Amino acid sequence: MEHLAFDDHELAVAQSPEPFSIEAEEIVLGGLLNDPQALERVIEILASEHFYVASHRTIYAAMRALYAQSKPCAIVLVMEHLLAQGRLEEVGGSRTLRRLSDMALNTINIDKHAELIRHKWKRRRVLEVFREGFRQAVNPTCDLDEVLSDCATALSQVSAVGIESERPIGDLLLEYFDHLEQASLSGQVPGVQTGFYDLDRLMGGLQQDSLTYVCAAPAMGKTSWILNLMLQAARQGVRCLFFSLEMGRNSLMQRILGSETEIESHRLAKAKLSATEWAKITRVISELSALGIDISLAQGLKASEIATRTKLWMRKNNVDPAKCLVCLDHMTLVRPESPRDDTRISVGKASGIFRELKNEMHIPMVVLSQLNREIQKRANKRPTLVDMQETARLEQDADMVIGLYRDEYYNPDSSERGIAEAIVLKYRNGPTGTVKLLFEDRFARFLNLAQSGGGV
Repeated sequence: MEHLAFDDHELAVAQSPEPFSIEAEEIVLGGLLNDPQALERVIEILASEHFYVASHRTIYAAMRALYAQSKPCAIVLVMEHLLAQGRLEEVGGSRTLRRLSDMALNTINIDKHAELIRHKWKRRRVLEVFREGFRQAVNPTCDLDEVLSDCATALSQVSAVGIESERPIGDLLLEYFDHLEQASLSGQVPGVQTGFYDLDRLMGGLQQDSLTYVCAAPAMGKTSWILNLMLQAARQGVRCLFFSLEMGRNSLMQRILGSETEIESHRLAKAKLSATEWAKITRVISELSALGIDISLAQGLKASEIATRTKLWMRKNNVDPAKCLVCLDHMTLVRPESPRDDTRISVGKASGIFRELKNEMHIPMVVLSQLNREIQKRANKRPTLVDMQETARLEQDADMVIGLYRDEYYNPDSSERGIAEAIVLKYRNGPTGTVKLLFEDRFARFLNLAQSGGGV
């Protein structure tokens, strides 16, 4: 077996003591015993797990329990609560609570000390993550990609940690009213517009906190559709992140340039172009480079890794969730969270992670998905929600499901050659329906069939 040697400094780092401040913990607990009303503020900052000393965690948990019962965390009530749980002696008895109360009588600024406790906890968690990564990495048989993924996910969770409190419905309604008022005054429709006029009229664009699945049988143009949507969103000033799990970088760039320059992909692949076409490519590259689009070409990502990368990308680039779009091509290529998961379980877990991501980060997310193969056995091959039954979790988690269909693919003599249908199969907040688009096969792009005009 391979053995790794570490110098004294590396071992010292791995074995370094945990950061904590017992004094700050005592000041906060004592301060709350003397000023129970301060718990309303502190509870927004601290969870019980943030305390280093076990008895302090128990005392603070008792205070939170009293708060939940609309009772003040006065010293007598805290004692009674702990006594009823059989945990009073575990924390040192009533003498400990009186000592905490007495030592904090002249202490002010509980909030500052609460922030210090949380800061120390975050440092401890970071050390825990690195120590666990260190422990796994020294094993030469470990899967390094899995170790890196686990560390990145854990660190992202530490960075994003917050105490999400319950909010009165009145506060939430007023915030939403402000959101509506600002949208009304600005004259801008809320959400990310797809650029497909009839689709935007039907659904009002892609809203924040929304997960949209775009499903279709093979060869319907899913990748082209999502690339067209992303480019149109980016031209509105929307910051976009595109995860390409299927296509290599050259194939993806060829697809984008072919659509934007109106040069067939097979001619781009041969690179035998006229001077006019070279000039057009140069101009388009300049235009697209100025847009806020970032593309992840990493292959074999888990859904948790996609979520972590999205959060880090948003923080690194200071992305506004209201002007943001995350796209994924496509769902069946997302790596299972566990090698033991079958397709149904793997897709279900991934969908749940994406639902949590869009809710946590307040972003619109669009994910491509294949349809059940049974659709090929039907006379009418237009997609329906039933065709997602093999992965029913997708339909459950989705705020919107859009199916793509091109009749000419199945019926060469179709009267609707060059026409594609974007079928809104599910819309949690609005109507369903079918929107017709132009599809230019040779340029792999979708265009509006209707003219712009009219409000959404």
